[in-house]
Amino acid sequence: MLSLPMKQNPWQKAGTAEVLQKVATYHRLPRSNPKRKLHIIKALRKQGFYYVYRKDSFFVDKILECVINFEALIGTEYRFIMSLKRNNREIILNFEETDFRHITGLQHVDDIDIEQDPTKLILAIKNKEITDEILCKSSKYKSNKFEGKSIESRIEELTFLEDYLDNTDFLRIYQVQPFGSLIKADYFIEAKLKNRQSTVYIFIRKREQSNKYVIVSFFKKSNTYIGTTMYFMLKEKITKESKIILYKRQTLRKNKVSFWLIFFYFQNLWSCRFYK
Repeated sequence: MLSLPMKQNPWQKAGTAEVLQKVATYHRLPRSNPKRKLHIIKALRKQGFYYVYRKDSFFVDKILECVINFEALIGTEYRFIMSLKRNNREIILNFEETDFRHITGLQHVDDIDIEQDPTKLILAIKNKEITDEILCKSSKYKSNKFEGKSIESRIEELTFLEDYLDNTDFLRIYQVQPFGSLIKADYFIEAKLKNRQSTVYIFIRKREQSNKYVIVSFFKKSNTYIGTTMYFMLKEKITKESKIILYKRQTLRKNKVSFWLIFFYFQNLWSCRFYK
């Protein structure tokens, strides 16, 4: 009697950090590249990665994908130089593992038993102690009583945090006013991604132990927040390998204007000399 091979169970154990990076890469692959898709699916199967495979779709926990993309930002810094009332200010934004809890808003999910220690939260998500399925058991996870609607919607957008910070098409920064929000922050950034047709608010505050800044809240725009408008003069992305200028305000036009003013001034002086 012939025995048919059993179908592989689609639920597998978590793999290595290298595989996690492949997950993030695959999640963004266009559907027009089936060979690349098949190659990564096979690689994940060999390494026993936790995934769900249904026909041509590939699903990863939203909270796990947030961790993958956030860890990629650790060691990266964003340097902003802004102008307010003709005075320049410098902000250096960096990322630490303990920042993840407040950025996601998971500190508000206290009606279910999940890890709340900021130093252990990311590891708990990697070990599948916290998953989308577990978080959905919380009434507060989907509640819209928090700023920026639900924590679930916040996590969905947080996957694209780096894209929002890199974007220069629509990005504004404001100094927080002492009224209008309960969030304790110094500045907030309004950023938009055209391909997602969504706008988010990123609230930042100076760290207590250094002069660098940390993201204290992140959520999709639902209400309009008012602050003192500041102007970007320079925006840089600094990694261990490189320094990328994402935006630099052009001052050549001002220099040209001043040059022509000086030129015409001396030209008038020279012409007046012959009329005397």
